Amino acid sequence: MQPLVISQDIGSILGGAGLPKQFFASLGIRRGYDGLLAEVRNDLQEIFSSVFSNFEYLSEEELALGFNKKLKAVRDRGMAVVCLDRVYADSTLTSEQGHYWLDVTRMYDTAGKSTLRPRLHGKFSHMAPDEMVASIARDLTKKGITQIALADDVIFSGGSIVKTAEQFAKNGIIVTDVVSCVAIEDGVKALAKAGIRVDSVRRYENVLDQICERDFLCGIPQSGVLMMIDGKLVKRPYILPFGDIVKRASVPPEHAVAVSELLLGVSAKLWRGLENLAGKHILGRDLPENVDGIAPDARVVDSILQGAAVLRRQGPAVNNNRPAGDRPNAYTITN
Repeated sequence: MQPLVISQDIGSILGGAGLPKQFFASLGIRRGYDGLLAEVRNDLQEIFSSVFSNFEYLSEEELALGFNKKLKAVRDRGMAVVCLDRVYADSTLTSEQGHYWLDVTRMYDTAGKSTLRPRLHGKFSHMAPDEMVASIARDLTKKGITQIALADDVIFSGGSIVKTAEQFAKNGIIVTDVVSCVAIEDGVKALAKAGIRVDSVRRYENVLDQICERDFLCGIPQSGVLMMIDGKLVKRPYILPFGDIVKRASVPPEHAVAVSELLLGVSAKLWRGLENLAGKHILGRDLPENVDGIAPDARVVDSILQGAAVLRRQGPAVNNNRPAGDRPNAYTITN
């Protein structure tokens, strides 16, 4: 049976990687969450091991160390790197000359259609994705650089990387290499066909799915799906009743409600623990992103528990097989 692969990443995220610098400072958290992190990960291991007979939980340490080692090797060859994901990248590597961020993410509308747009907190958040590529390409050209490597956390189908490479090629820059934490064979083959080499920490011939750990914890920055709802940009968690855990995380429909209820419990545990470390309640407005189901004035823990109450009332009747946005959300930021 193909494995479900989950990549650990919340240690880097809680440590501030890729977040506005004032986020953790505003909460007053400096250290002390290692024990909490271990508890949360033990819970996640138990939940997914009970549902999936072939489940792999990839160590954040292995991924981060391996990824940065490969990044350094590329840089030591004199190549410039354009990074598509900030979570694992070591800032001592990325802050040097010759490393660029392509701050692009995918946004969905309520009909399930997606478009690329700049990340909410990126350096180029005022630019369209093609403008971002053109800006980076102009800077590279000025330095006499014509070939680059791309870096991303996961290579799945390879389609997004190929499109990015094509965009750079239109601006006179050739992508020759990709560095990643996890690569799936179909994506590696698609990139090879485009003349791009892949160097990854982990490689799989095939998987049931590959998902980031953060996407199973409500309210964690950078988690969930970016959506435009009622004219507002919000992050919608994968977990019921906020989102669609079957479509987004390949959880079997018969387990969707039970798994979501357990994950909501783990999410509440995490935020209670962070509150204990911060010595205060954490509200929706403290988060760097608007999260569907967590109003600005609401306590994050309370919002998660209210979502769990909605889920219990809905029970098995929740329909997981309709497109994202096609099912009215039972609990949104308007509640």
